[in-house]
Amino acid sequence: MTRDWPAVQLRIKEHPDFLQYFYECPEDVTWTECDLNDVSETRIPFDVLDTNEAETVFKNHINALQQEEKRLE
Repeated sequence: MTRDWPAVQLRIKEHPDFLQYFYECPEDVTWTECDLNDVSETRIPFDVLDTNEAETVFKNHINALQQEEKRLE
């Protein structure tokens, strides 16, 4: 199991279903400004995964999985 957040982000980006769930904003546009006018867009801006909050959620998930694994042993 990978615990390195940048490696996880890369694996997400390389996943065949990436474009189904994420989109990339142009380089000169932040994710908070990207596609705000398109209300039909349901995908997540990939840049959201660069936030500290996204990394924290990932680390909390890993910790919960480890705790569950220890409990099952």
